[in-house]
Amino acid sequence: MTGALPAPANAQNLLTNGSFDGVNGTAGSAWAGCVGCWNGSTYTLTQQLDGSTNNSVNTATGGLLTGWTMTNPTGNFNSNYTFILTASQATSGFAGNQLGLSLGGTIGASPNGGNFLAMDGGYELQSVYQTIGGLTPGATYVVSFSWGAAQQLGASYNQPVTDSWLVGFDTTAMSSAATANGTTIKSTSSMTAGSLVGGSFTPTFSGWTQSQMSFVASSTSMVLSFLAQGSPAGQPPFSLLDGVSLTRAVPEPATSTLMLCGLAGLLGLRGKRRRA
Repeated sequence: MTGALPAPANAQNLLTNGSFDGVNGTAGSAWAGCVGCWNGSTYTLTQQLDGSTNNSVNTATGGLLTGWTMTNPTGNFNSNYTFILTASQATSGFAGNQLGLSLGGTIGASPNGGNFLAMDGGYELQSVYQTIGGLTPGATYVVSFSWGAAQQLGASYNQPVTDSWLVGFDTTAMSSAATANGTTIKSTSSMTAGSLVGGSFTPTFSGWTQSQMSFVASSTSMVLSFLAQGSPAGQPPFSLLDGVSLTRAVPEPATSTLMLCGLAGLLGLRGKRRRA
């Protein structure tokens, strides 16, 4: 998405762990786990992405994604199908609700490298979010990130999928029922993974693309959240995410010049009034 004001070349990234390379407080660590993974008899909370949870059966500390949190409705411990992966894990398979779960096509390393986040956009939707403080109300902030579209492999997954991301910048995290409104919630364009030719399906990866969006802060503290969107139902559409940054925008040169001219005119008018 274009139209965002540019960020300074040396602008400070206001996010923590936008590369998703810090898990359980260890920088650069990889973690192949999911939220509420089923092990055949119960949900294995040791793989919870959003930390400690108690389902009255056991309590365990899960995969804490440094700087980020996932929405998790009370009492729903199978709240999302979200993973932190490397490119090799995505292709060769990783622990999930199905043993050896993997994504179709060749998942190349993201432009940012290291880990990336993979979220099923058609199953048990919940958002991943981060709260950012110290903002200036009324100022514009630019969200940049790399993303791609993929599909879970499986004999019954035989149709192309369409993926996208909803991005929210508000005082609360997006709910699973969020839709784009063009102001506090925006959407990427859609990308397709997989191809169907002559009745023959081939799993493919869309490749990585860069998106940028601009939002206006309404408070000194805002929540940046991401929610995967995908279709069709029953064909697990995964949206991949990496290299997220949030920076304060700078006015374009023409805007800055206009502001300076306006200020000069105002000062000149005040000077004339004083002389009068």
